Order: sequence, then structure tokens, then C-alpha cells
Amino acid sequence: MLSIITLVNILLLVCPNVNCEGICTRKKEVLKTKLNHHYVTYQRTEFYKCGFLYLKKCRRYKTECCHDNTYITHFTDYETEKYCCDGYARNWSFSTITCTPVCRKACIQSTCTAPDTCTCLIGYKKNITHSNQCDPACSTNCTNGKCTAPETCSCNKGYKLNSQNICAPVCSEPCSNGTCVAPETCSCDDGFENSEQNSYFCEPVCSEQCSNGTCVAPETCSCDDGFKNNEQDPYLCEPVCSEPCSNGTCVAPETCSCDDGFENSEQNSYFCEPVCSEPCSNGTCVAPETCSCDNGFENNEEDPYLCEPVCSEPCSNGTCVAPETCSCDDGFNNEHDPYFCEPVCSNMCLNGNCTSPETCTCFENYELLGNGTCGAICLKDCENGNCSQGCDVRTFVQMLQANVVYVFTTIIIILVIVFLFLQIRKCRKKNCDVVDESLELTSNHRISNLDKINVNHVQKN
Repeated sequence: MLSIITLVNILLLVCPNVNCEGICTRKKEVLKTKLNHHYVTYQRTEFYKCGFLYLKKCRRYKTECCHDNTYITHFTDYETEKYCCDGYARNWSFSTITCTPVCRKACIQSTCTAPDTCTCLIGYKKNITHSNQCDPACSTNCTNGKCTAPETCSCNKGYKLNSQNICAPVCSEPCSNGTCVAPETCSCDDGFENSEQNSYFCEPVCSEQCSNGTCVAPETCSCDDGFKNNEQDPYLCEPVCSEPCSNGTCVAPETCSCDDGFENSEQNSYFCEPVCSEPCSNGTCVAPETCSCDNGFENNEEDPYLCEPVCSEPCSNGTCVAPETCSCDDGFNNEHDPYFCEPVCSNMCLNGNCTSPETCTCFENYELLGNGTCGAICLKDCENGNCSQGCDVRTFVQMLQANVVYVFTTIIIILVIVFLFLQIRKCRKKNCDVVDESLELTSNHRISNLDKINVNHVQKN
């Protein structure tokens, strides 16, 4: 089937002017001959029946032609003559006069619609250089190609017609992250640049180098295995340690680098132990060159790596060798008081006190004998006997004066005990638990004081 454009173009070729213009008219003098007829008439009488029942005879006259006198006359007349106007020519293909415009130059892809005027066929446009020539028209302008027929582009080498009837450049490989803008030429999208190894591949661009990672999109880093993105710096990938690095920094996946003054623990690679140049005696190295003493020890002022034991009371005649533990000097022991080291005398220092190792100090009215013991001093010679305690010159008053503190303290304790006993009986019905506790504490305190007095009294005696 012929297309609509082809049919219209054929119609234009047959009758380029819709009204078939180009026909001119003029008056033409014509000599004509006319045949004239002159007729001579006469009347003839004719009778016919008429009236009632046609019983009456009537008469009428009828004109008839009896003679034809024919003659010829000549005369001049004017007729309208059609002819082709200037610039037009008679088309003898038609029975009626048809005038076709004449173009001195042949119309190419066009029709001569007026003298020396070519009108392009549908789908064609005027050639800029040659007025008689029409070129095929394409709405897309056939960029990178040539319009060879209406709406038909013939692409240049390296280009191919796409579905939009546009000549698009051809790249033998797809342009990754880019567009094929010329034969075998890729133009990268924003944020990408051509790879040096593959001209068809556009690599993403990061304004800074991805540390321990790869630039996978514009300004976007993908970290290597064992690394993660830094929250403050998108271009920095930090190593990942499954556990926090104590006193250190994670410098590689599952690898801790210790701070200055620390070193990796053999038991836990994520823990950095503090380093002390000398061992901490009785303590633990808790910071570089810093010892923390164990319970019951304290730092030595001269030696920061030495922790000395602490005793809550001074060790008399001895040395604190462990928390709350005194080691007595030679010739001393602490059987009675852990913090007080008493001198030891092998002969028990009868009638005296052992004031230093193997050294006795005699009581009053006693003197040191040659064997290291204390003997009584008698004012008079003991006839028939030895001077002993029975011969002591101290009187009862002297003994009373020596023990007045002991007697006075004993009386006070007795009075307090009696008073508390009465109070307990008085408060027992009221469940006076506080008085019971006070009684117990007071009794213990008084008894302790009494024990100390007794010890002092024994020492004095």
C-alpha cells in the first residue's frame, strides 16, 4: 500500500495547483455563419361538432405554415479563449485545458508549483544552496548522521540508530558509571573518573585517599576486612579489635599497641600491663613505674618499688616484718603484747624486773647478787638465818602506800558494778537492752583496766 505522503506527492505532481491556476482568458473575434428560416403562414377554416350532444356545427380557424424560405447570413462574434499564462505550459494529457507551471531548473524532491518555484514534497525541506532542490527532513536533525529520507537517519561510522531515531555513539563495551558520548569514548558521571587500566570503566572519586579501605562511590569509602569507618573522618578506616585495648590502641585488626610505659599481657593480648623497671616488693605495678602496695603495706619513702609492712602500733624493741606482725630483736619476745617485745632473762629475775636481755633491775630494798638474782637488803643481820622477804624492812604503811592506786581503783570498780546491778534489776521489767550492753562494755573495760593495774603491780613488786 502506498503511504499517505506518497499519495499526496503524486497528487501534487498531477495538479500542483488545487484550483489549476495558470489559465488566462482573452476575447477572440470569430466570423460566424447563421442559417435563417423564414416561414409564410395562412389560415384555414375548419368545422367541428359542438353544442348539446354535439348536434351543432361550429367553425374555427387554424394557422398553418405552408412555405419555408431559408437563407444564410454571416456575422462577427467574440468568444472567451482560455490559454496558459506566462510561465505555464499546456498539458495535453487532459481533454480540458490544463496549464502546468514551468521551472527552468528541474525540481528535485519537489514539485514545480509556480513559474520557477519548487515546492518540497512532504517530508522534505528546501536546500539552502539550491532553490530547486529539496532535502529529506528529519525532526531529530540526524546529529552524528545524515537524513537520507523523511524521518530516516543514516548514521555516521561509529554511531547506531537507537529507538528514539537518534544516532547514538557505539562503545564496544558498556560504560560503567558513565555514558558513551563518542565512538569508543566514555564520559564519566559526576563523582567518577576514567580508569587508567580500562577506558570503559569510570572509577569513583574520593577527595581524600581511603585509609585502609577502597573508594566505592563518590566520597564514599568501603573499609577493608577488619576495619570500620571513623565517625569523624569518613575517609579513615580504623582497625577493629573485638575487645577494647586496655591502656593501648587498636592499630591493626585484633592487634593492640600499648601506650608508653605499658606492655602486652601474655595471658590477654587486649590488655596492656603497666611496666615497672624494678619488681614491686609486696605490691603490684598499677601504672608505669608506680607500685600499689598490698593490704597491710605502704610505700617506702626512699624506694618507690618497696612496700613495707604496716603495724598499727610501733614495734617496741623489734621490727614490723608483716602486717600487724612484729619481729623482736635478739634477746626479746612478745608473748604478752604483739607490739611490745620484752627483754628475756634466763634466771626469771626473781625480786626484780628484766630490763634488758639477761639484765635484771632489782626491786627497792633488793640488790643484785653475784649469780644474777636479786637478794633482800636487811638492816640487821639475820641471826641463825638468811635475809629474805621475811626480813624485809618495809612496814605495812610502806606497802599500803605502794598499793594505794590499786586499792582505790578496786573500790571504784566494785561500786560501779553494784550500781549497774541495781539498774539492771530496775530496768529488767522494761527490757532495758541498752543498759545490758552498757554493763557489758563497762565491765569489759574495767576488767581490762584491772588486768593492766595487776600487771603493773606485779612488775613493781
